[in-house]
Amino acid sequence: MRLYHFLNAEYGLVNIRHRRLKIGRINELNDPFEFLGVATKNASLRRRYQRLKDGLNDYMGLVCFSANWNNPVQWGHYADRHRGICLGFEVSAQAHKVTYVSTRAIAGAAVGHENRGAKGGVPT
Repeated sequence: MRLYHFLNAEYGLVNIRHRRLKIGRINELNDPFEFLGVATKNASLRRRYQRLKDGLNDYMGLVCFSANWNNPVQWGHYADRHRGICLGFEVSAQAHKVTYVSTRAIAGAAVGHENRGAKGGVPT
């Protein structure tokens, strides 16, 4: 399967020259809520999720790929506002597709129940 990685031209050329890709650290992701799991009003639970995220950051990272190269949003956000490059890779390893949702799960909510009021952030 062919997967694509978007980046600015400078880093792209360095990556090609050194035959490597930068592994992004979890605490450096664009979305500060990434890897925090659920929305909750409970400060203690939020701190525990943050500690978990910090712990994961200490020993793992990630590299993001796209299934297609011609997505203008990807070019705009990850390829230096359409001035960067897109590298294509033949990948035989298992890749995990990201599923985007419009709301975050709420801590303590029963599985299968609608998360009313979450709207992608911590409910107030």
